[in-house]
Amino acid sequence: MKELWPADPLALKVVPPQTAEEGKAYKLSQFAFPFEVCGRTFLFNALTRQCLDMEGQDVPGAPFVFAGKDKGSLAEALIKTCFLVSEDRDECAVYEGAIRVLRIIRKKPGYGVYTILPTTSCNARCVYCFEEGMEHITMTPQTVDKVISFIISTHGTKQPVKITWFGGEPLLCRDIISSISAGLTDAGIAFESTMITNGSLIDGKTADLMTGLWNLKSIQLSMDCAEKEYIRRKNYYNYHDEYHSVIRAAGEMAKRGIKVVVRCNVDEGNMGDMEEFVRDLDDAITDRENVSVYFLPLYEVQALKTGSSVWAACTAGERLLRDRGFKTRSGLRVRRLKTVYCMAEEPDNSVVIAPDGTLYNCEHCLESGVLGNVREGIINKAFIEELGEPEPAEEKCRTCTFLPECMTFSGCPVRKAVCKDQQSAWLTEALKIEVMERISGTGRDSAADENGNGIIC
Repeated sequence: MKELWPADPLALKVVPPQTAEEGKAYKLSQFAFPFEVCGRTFLFNALTRQCLDMEGQDVPGAPFVFAGKDKGSLAEALIKTCFLVSEDRDECAVYEGAIRVLRIIRKKPGYGVYTILPTTSCNARCVYCFEEGMEHITMTPQTVDKVISFIISTHGTKQPVKITWFGGEPLLCRDIISSISAGLTDAGIAFESTMITNGSLIDGKTADLMTGLWNLKSIQLSMDCAEKEYIRRKNYYNYHDEYHSVIRAAGEMAKRGIKVVVRCNVDEGNMGDMEEFVRDLDDAITDRENVSVYFLPLYEVQALKTGSSVWAACTAGERLLRDRGFKTRSGLRVRRLKTVYCMAEEPDNSVVIAPDGTLYNCEHCLESGVLGNVREGIINKAFIEELGEPEPAEEKCRTCTFLPECMTFSGCPVRKAVCKDQQSAWLTEALKIEVMERISGTGRDSAADENGNGIIC
């Protein structure tokens, strides 16, 4: 056995190495996740994030009692690294305690992230939009001034602050984005921005603003697989070949140094179109270094027990993307333990600003997550304290291997019915990518055999 990559230093602060005790019964940790690459077995700890190459040794299974003869053995090494834990250990309680401490460590004064909705209007009418039926509001000049003042008075000392432009379709309001960006610049507030958009309104002038005044570092474009379904699902008020123009825009922004993320929403109706969609991306985008793409089931599909086939299709689709040199979602966050899962769980660091100036904890929870407004500041402080507390695991989740991967706060509208299936698939893919990068010599810490040769499959 040898270490392929180490545990997350942050995780080790709250889950320190163990000492094997003679006469004590040990079991394989619920967070120990074995997987294979090229016929070789590896062992990953979902809590500490450490990964081991088993080098042909078997992964221990049934509980056993540690004896004097086991000193210096594989079993003792696995106990020390928390792959084996005492038989009576409540691992969910250990996880919950660790997350609670880590969130306290992470806390910093002031906001670091602002999600701003210049408008709730949109030039598309996506058939699955969670904002369907919402009143269309656009930020007034008076509210723009209040937003600038609110950010100036509440931002943290850590620079630069992060701004996410959201909507509606934020590019309907370039003037508002420019006004807020200019106001912060004039006030000496360093910021970087990102944007979530359908991408249909991007032109040369907009791209100049992105790389200039807006200081846009990354952008997420929402797509719906191949052209025919894209047209039907986006349901633009006036369609002018937006499908191809968005793909071209992705390539152009990548050339300008903006990190582009293409999110493709999937369900049973379009999951068969992935190959055509990937071909279209392949034909139009040459800069693969700054473009990543991922497939994700629509939220309503994630809540269905029948959603396994869609998750499987998404995993297969990402393999198609990687075969063509695109980066994908798989392979992210393997080495670091999550302490929060979305902005809603960091109400003292992240806030959503709606077009009317109301403050929320999440852009998806605009009815239930009111914190205050830009004129009066934070009003609902008790709600913020409640959100900042880690949510206890549901009973069905307490013994799950993937507990550190997918915990959500209690008010989250996204519920996953087949979470174990999808988490197993995503994590396996991510780990395989990380391992292959290392054993092939292309990763950050290449693993080589005793002769200095990378492992070849």
